[in-house]
This record gives sequence, structure tokens and C-alpha cells, in this order.
Amino acid sequence: MMTRPHPTTPPQATRSVAAARPLVALLAMAVALGVTAPALAQAVPAATKPAAQRAPLPVPKPPDLNVAPLPAPADQGEIPAAAPYTLPPPRLPVSAAVAEAGGLPARVAQGSLTLLFRAGAETLDDGMIPVLGDVAARLKARPGERLDVHAHATGPADRASDARRTALLRARAVRDRLVSGGIDPLRLNIFADGTLVSTPAPGQPLPVPDPKAPPPDRVDLVFRP
Repeated sequence: MMTRPHPTTPPQATRSVAAARPLVALLAMAVALGVTAPALAQAVPAATKPAAQRAPLPVPKPPDLNVAPLPAPADQGEIPAAAPYTLPPPRLPVSAAVAEAGGLPARVAQGSLTLLFRAGAETLDDGMIPVLGDVAARLKARPGERLDVHAHATGPADRASDARRTALLRARAVRDRLVSGGIDPLRLNIFADGTLVSTPAPGQPLPVPDPKAPPPDRVDLVFRP
């Protein structure tokens, strides 16, 4: 004769029954002792009570998007007017040709002028001082003109920056001389250009310069309306 196996209780049901036994025993004891419902609620363990609901988060106040008006401009009626700017008096003497003829000498009467420099020289020669005096006299006689100062210099091919540095120093020397003679520096435009010179190999002849090309060490002064 075969016997049927007894059905086994699932583990989850077993745990639920075991957890409910203390509560059932507590209810039976309360009924026997006549304990009221509020007292019973206080006696229930805290773990069996439902969790309290969280208070809602406060809603932030919307920002104020109104822009404050700008303050009124300060009263500038009591500020005195600035004195008019005047150029300093010329410190370079006007050449004899300008003083006697009352006009411009021929060397600055044209639209351009060239100052020749020795190779490697960075300062003005004594012969350039009267020429720049005539240039300053022309610029003073024609206030609407401007002057372009194009400086050129030669330098070794292995040091490209040396030639441009020499040209820039020549241009600055010309500009400083004219400014000291009373010329507004805003009327002077400075340009610097360097020409690289390659050194021939031992035993090779020196390159023959082009006779039609302008001298590589010079400063060109070009008058602009």
C-alpha cells in the first residue's frame, strides 16, 4: 500500500507564520486583560508601525527678473575744459636754404628722399642731421602731409633677425630726430626690412651686386598727402 507524501510548507509562508505568532499572542493577552486599542497601538513594536510620511520639500521663491534702473549721469558742468595741446617748439634749426629762399630745398621738394647708411651702422651720420632738418621744415610747412620711413639693412643669412633689428634701429633714429624737431609722431609711419647676405664658400667669388638695384643699407623717406 502506497502512502502519499505530505505537502511541505514553503519557506516564505513559514517565516510569515513565525512573524505573526508574537502579534497573535499579544492580541489574545490584550483581550484577556481588557486593554484598549490606543494602549495596544503603543505596545506594538516600532518595527511593525508604518513609516511616517516625509514632509514636502519647500518650493524656492522665483528670482526677481526686474533690472534696477541705471543711476543718473554725474553732473560734469563744473569740470573745467582741458587746455588745448600745443606741440613743443622746434629744436632743430631750419637749414640755410629754407631760411634764405623762404621755401623748401630741392632735396626735400620731391616726393621721396633716401639716406644712405654704412653696412652695420645703426645711428645717424653727421651729414644726415641737416637733411632731416629740411624734412622737418617741409612737414611743418605742409601740416596735411605724412612721412613713411622705410628702413633697409643687410645681415648674415644664418641670423635673419639681425638685419631687421638694424633696420628698425635706423628707422627709430630718424623718427626720434624728427620728433625732437617738433614733428608729431602720429604723422610718421615706420617700416623695417632686412636683406640677408649669404657668405660664399671658401674659394668662391663674391656675388656681384646689381647696379640697377637700390643700395641695401638705406632709409627711404616718402612723403604722403
